[in-house]
Order: sequence, then structure tokens, then C-alpha cells
Amino acid sequence: MLIDRSSHHSHRDPELRSSGFTLIEILVVITILGILAAVTVTTLDFAIENSRMSSAARALQAALEGARDRASHAQEPRGIRLYYETVEGRLMVRSLSYLEVVDNETAGSIEVRREASSGPPWGDPIVLIGTGTNWPALYDRGLLTENSTIRLNSWWYRIESGTLSTSIMSDRLRITPAFRDATGTSSDISAGTVANGDHEISLSPVEMADEDAIVFPDGVYIDLSVLVDNAIVPVAWDLSAATGQIDIMFSPLGTVEGPLSIHGLLHLPLVEVEDVTEGLTFGDEDKEGNEALVTVFTQTGQVTSPPIFVDATGSDPFQLVISGVTE
Repeated sequence: MLIDRSSHHSHRDPELRSSGFTLIEILVVITILGILAAVTVTTLDFAIENSRMSSAARALQAALEGARDRASHAQEPRGIRLYYETVEGRLMVRSLSYLEVVDNETAGSIEVRREASSGPPWGDPIVLIGTGTNWPALYDRGLLTENSTIRLNSWWYRIESGTLSTSIMSDRLRITPAFRDATGTSSDISAGTVANGDHEISLSPVEMADEDAIVFPDGVYIDLSVLVDNAIVPVAWDLSAATGQIDIMFSPLGTVEGPLSIHGLLHLPLVEVEDVTEGLTFGDEDKEGNEALVTVFTQTGQVTSPPIFVDATGSDPFQLVISGVTE
């Protein structure tokens, strides 16, 4: 029996042709996949950037609340220390640590002298000379700072601003206001010695040894220069100091302690370094990156992450949280 093979193949050829893809079809599929991949990557990049900022804001808020809770639990002050550096010409914070207080220093004795050794007039009694106090060692360890306070008998004094780094080299401190005797005056004082136990010096808080430092994700910082730009730097913070650190301390009652307590609102603006590089200001509506704000109410210790007031120039990004209105 003869089989017509040519006829058999002719019936299968259309099937064979329809089972493959043409070059145009393949190119169309590749194009669609490329578009989908680009959209996916863009979406992932946005999600990652948003996640970095959200993570930093949560970490900062949790650190502040954690310090407040630790103060309540320990029944003594606790806080956080922010370490700042210059990035793109701005004062930026990327890491912070928990703080605890140390006992006040009472060692040695202090002689109080007037500012001038000859006269009259003799000058105000503002020079303290320590014997057995070892103030330079405390200064070298970062425990004795210009924020330290000094009790002489029943009165508390501050270290005269800008004098510590030079006077400490000779075991001396300069105080303000002038030394007062038991009557609260200094008019009849020529010199006097305050014995051990009749004086104490408050020392700077130290990092908690059993707590790890907190570091924000890459590219995310607290921009302290935003506070400078908006003239809302707390008076207790000297951002020109060489220490590169500022502290926020909470009392056992949960409120912010020390000079910061009178500030009312303490703002910590979070930014992405890419926006800083491009010269975009905090609250500028043209910003491509994310930003966040964490605010501490110093009188209550409440920590929030309020909305930022955004306008065309970023002229007053704190207007909403401060006043509650945008106009």
C-alpha cells in the first residue's frame, strides 16, 4: 500500500508554524517585561526610602520615650546624647546613646578669691581655687563641662561661659554670679575657704554601659541646622562647641530636666542627605526624598511625630505643630 507522505506533511505544517513565536511577538514581550521591571524598581526604591525615614523616626521616638521611662523606673534622671558632625555644611546627627547621671563631686576643698589681687577695688569673688579636687581629670573625662553647676555652702553657681578650658589647667574655676556668704551678700568677703562636704559640683551624665548606641539608616540624619535656620535652637545647646554632642535629660517625673525644660517644644527634624546635597530646605514641597519631625513637649515629656507644614519655600515648617494652623 502506498502512503502519500507529501499530503500528510502538508496537513501538519500549519500546526508547526502556529506553535512558535515571531520576532515581533518576542520583542513586544521583552518590552512589556522591561516596563514592568522599571515600575517595580521605582516602587521598591520609593518604599525603601520611605522605610528608612520611618525607621529612623520610630527609632528616635522610641529612644526618647525609653529614656523617659528609664528615668521613671530608676527614680533619677536619664536621657539621650546626640552626636553631631558637619555633613554637606550642616550640623547633622546620625547616632545617639542613652545617658545616666553620676554622683556629684565633693572631694577636696575650695578657696574663694576675688577677681583682682590688688586694689581697691578688689573685684568680685568669682575665682575658685581647688585643693585635692582634681578638676582637670574630670574635665579630661568629659564629666566637668560648662553646663556643670557648683554649690558653695547653700548657694548654687554656674561656670562662667568660655572660661573653663583655660582656667581648668591651673585647677581654677570662674563662677557666676559672685560668691555670697551666709547673708546672701559678698560685700565684706576678702577670701574664704569652703571645707570638704560644704561644696559639690554636678558632673555631666555618662553613657549607660549596658545600652547599645542607636544609629539611623544610611543617608538619614537629624538636621540641627534646620533649628538654626528657623531661630529655634534651645538656649541650653551650644552648637558651636567643639564637643559635638548635646543632651536631652528626663526627670523621674517624666518631664524634660534642666534648662531645656523652659523651651516648651523641642523639635528634631529628620532629613535625607540627598535633599541636603541639592540645597532643598526642610519643609520644601519640591523635595524628592522623605522627611519627618519628632517633637518633645518639655513640660509633660510627651514625644510625638507631628505633621510638617509644607509650602513652596519651606519658610516655616513648624507652623502647624506650634500654632495648629497654617495661616
